[in-house]
Amino acid sequence: MKRLCSEELARMRFFMSKKPRLYSYIRWNTDKQSSGSTHARQLKQARDLATEYDLELVEMIDEGLSSFKGMNKERGALGDFLRACEAGAIAKGSWLVVENLDRLSRAKIEDSVRLLLDLLQYVNIITGMDNQVYRLDANPAEKMVSMVTSIMLFSRANEESETKRKRTNASAQIIIDEHRQGKRAPNGSAYAIKSVGSNVWWSDTTGNTVEKHPKYFEVAQKVAEMMLQNIGNYRIVTFLNENYPPPKAPKQKRDKERWSVNMINKFASSRALIGEKSLKIDDVTEVIPDYYWPVLTEEQFYKLRHIKENKKVTTRGESNLSLVSGLGIAKCGHCGSSMTKYTHRRTGRLRYQCLGGQTQTTSCKAWSVYASLLEDTLVWMCAHKVWLPEEERNRYEEPIAIRSQMLSDIETKLDNASALAMSGNAPATLLRDMHALEAQKIEIVKELDEFKLRDAGSVIEEYSDDWLM
Repeated sequence: MKRLCSEELARMRFFMSKKPRLYSYIRWNTDKQSSGSTHARQLKQARDLATEYDLELVEMIDEGLSSFKGMNKERGALGDFLRACEAGAIAKGSWLVVENLDRLSRAKIEDSVRLLLDLLQYVNIITGMDNQVYRLDANPAEKMVSMVTSIMLFSRANEESETKRKRTNASAQIIIDEHRQGKRAPNGSAYAIKSVGSNVWWSDTTGNTVEKHPKYFEVAQKVAEMMLQNIGNYRIVTFLNENYPPPKAPKQKRDKERWSVNMINKFASSRALIGEKSLKIDDVTEVIPDYYWPVLTEEQFYKLRHIKENKKVTTRGESNLSLVSGLGIAKCGHCGSSMTKYTHRRTGRLRYQCLGGQTQTTSCKAWSVYASLLEDTLVWMCAHKVWLPEEERNRYEEPIAIRSQMLSDIETKLDNASALAMSGNAPATLLRDMHALEAQKIEIVKELDEFKLRDAGSVIEEYSDDWLM
């Protein structure tokens, strides 16, 4: 069985094997579910289906990501999978298996149905619990049944999550109110709030109280001590990566393989260092003093803030102006991070470097390229596009604009049709009309992409000829 991480799934294009693939999407929210049978149960359903129909199984997991607010679509493996489908990296007609539809979404009905329709443009979906099949090529009658079924299931899932949200918020509010009234454990510790928000990595809330983490509290003290000695973040990160594994990420965030400068920057500005916790309940920010065991005194905290805010950062080559970094348009093609400028010590020439690799926030190497190469390329592109005669520059503008408007009109019609379907007053022909609109949309997107490619290709072709001369 292959296991595909979300980053690979989003960026990777791979050759399709002759054997059809079954993509298993597994999701759970809490550590309790993680340590239980949730994973094994969902995986067994997928394995049984893969064996029965002779499919190659590919596993995707969103651990600790809620679907109530769509986090699994925004930054999880599910969102990566959908983007991979849109990019053509997933063979159309492949199969996606989930335990129930609520594994995909517990959001509002309209958002959940839209997600289902988006997925059904590319893959067939089967729910392992009841073997319900949602087919890409289903006939109108089957689609109507599937739509009604999905609306009922999504509605129930959203109501359950909304009830749970109100219950957990009320529970957290009780703990907050009792804390403000002075209620503490016998050892003086605060009672832990685990149902809402997350707790800092140097605390231990495995029990009912907030304690010092047996390993990372001392690490936090060491980091604070190094900062108060005015030691730079890069040296601190290097020290940590050489001596300590990074802490487990809070729920709804993926575990990190390395410490990063970003983690240390957040650490330095966190008022949790003096014991304060801040969280949002029903869009109201609650500030809870004396919640964590303090790493610093208040005086030390403000001294640390003063050091960080007044730390002088000197850069070489201030007289050199950088066109692309100034515009903020250069991105790393490997990890998507911004490219920042620096001056090469030996040559004195400007270079662009991957910020993700430089700060160790991604697995990308801190590679760099001469700024002149990138900026000369940009200038040449402008010369062959922006400064061309107007009739040359705009030859594809009209067909692109026309198809963009057509696409917008079709998407509006689809939104209106979806709203009508959910209202319960949908005519029998609605799903057939939606299918026709989806087919039109696919064709228009293809035409639009082709014209955009021609528009860019005419520039690249002219540029390439001059570059080789």
